[in-house]
Amino acid sequence: MSNRIWILAAAVICIAVIGLGYFVGVAPKLTEASQADAERVAIDQQNAIYESDLAALIEQFENIDAIRAELEVLQRSLPADDGGEQFIRQLDVAAAANAVAITEYLQETPVVYGDFAAEAVASPEAAAPLSGGTLLGIPFTLKVTSASPDALFAFLGDVQAGERLFVVSKLDLVSAAEGKAVTYTLSITGYGYTLADPTTSAVDPAAVTPPVEPVPEETTPAPESTATTTP
Repeated sequence: MSNRIWILAAAVICIAVIGLGYFVGVAPKLTEASQADAERVAIDQQNAIYESDLAALIEQFENIDAIRAELEVLQRSLPADDGGEQFIRQLDVAAAANAVAITEYLQETPVVYGDFAAEAVASPEAAAPLSGGTLLGIPFTLKVTSASPDALFAFLGDVQAGERLFVVSKLDLVSAAEGKAVTYTLSITGYGYTLADPTTSAVDPAAVTPPVEPVPEETTPAPESTATTTP
């Protein structure tokens, strides 16, 4: 009877030792292995995303020449400076192609484009340099003459189709007769645009005229006359 008790006690002790060994030694290792597998799966998924991004970058780099060419076209449309000489050449080409004469050309000071312009003027930082990437509008006024109104509007179409972006805000066509000859004059008001290079740190604020409220001039009272008359 005593031998059976000892055998049963020994079996219970063995089972307890095995169970304790599992929970103390084996179970934590299994948990660590499971966590390691989950991390490996997450890393594999992230690596797959990186590989996809890398493949896309490689494909884009293969077309880098086409992208650069497109960028050059956009930079000519929105130059980093006022682009005045470029626009004049564009006007000359369009005038020669349509046999019209440019009788007036006026390029005004750039203004900040967008609804944020008023806020920029109202804020104390308005005098600070504008950050790169600021879009400025340059007001232009043109007058062109021709014996044919169709030629004038063809000129306008060529200007707007040119490489420099030009948006018309106002048109006025008038005619003047001299004998049997009629001369048409087209007045064009519009905007060219310049995009400050985002790779540069600042734009000279002196070259920009934001819209501001007029300040009334101070008047100095005229001095009172001290002259006396002698009878």
